Amino acid sequence: MNHSSPLAPFAWARLASMVVSLTALPAVAQPAREDEAEDEPAAPEPAQAPSPAAADEVGADVNAQAAAGPSEPNALLPRLIEDGDGGPQGAFPSRPPSGRPRGTNVTASVGPGFLALDDAIGRDGQGATGLMARIGMVPVPEWNLFVAVEHTTTDRDGATFAQTAGLLGAQRFFMHRLYLGAGVGLAGVAQTGVEDGISNGPGLTLSAHLGVEAIRWSHVALTAELSFTRASYEREAWEMGGLRIGLVVF
Repeated sequence: MNHSSPLAPFAWARLASMVVSLTALPAVAQPAREDEAEDEPAAPEPAQAPSPAAADEVGADVNAQAAAGPSEPNALLPRLIEDGDGGPQGAFPSRPPSGRPRGTNVTASVGPGFLALDDAIGRDGQGATGLMARIGMVPVPEWNLFVAVEHTTTDRDGATFAQTAGLLGAQRFFMHRLYLGAGVGLAGVAQTGVEDGISNGPGLTLSAHLGVEAIRWSHVALTAELSFTRASYEREAWEMGGLRIGLVVF
């Protein structure tokens, strides 16, 4: 015999309400999980290797761009143009001399040399000492016009023989240091220290010299010079020359 309690209907209703609540909970919590999933970054998809056909298309595009040349913006940029001649050939030219150009210059030199008589009997000469003084002016580059005086003297048998020449000439410079000069003028020769010494002159004189400015400073140079001068008189000729060391001021 079944005896039902008057509270049984309320218990069954309470149980059904709990079941409904439990089944509704997942539906309510589901939107929150979807929102969280939207905030999380999506995992990257694995890269796929291009197919051989796609690779061929990319290579064809690159080759076409290279054959077409630079684009319009790159065409404005400077480009290196190769020159077939390989650039300048040979050594660089020497540097021009420093300082202001020369105007006037004064030279004085002295050194060992010779004095010789050349006449109908023959040639007779001996060692002597040579002196020279020169004043020059530079009209154009590498050229020097000068007026000079040369004097050579020697002693023999108690007598002194000396020849003096006045010259007008020009010098031409090479490589800024070497120079070649020539002049023409009049000369006289004399023998002193004895009675009835000889004396000749004036005689036509030709002279030549080769020199170098061995050491050069701002306005002074040390020179070394070889010279030869010949003076012709009525019955004879006298020659003088030698090596002279001097200073030129400019």
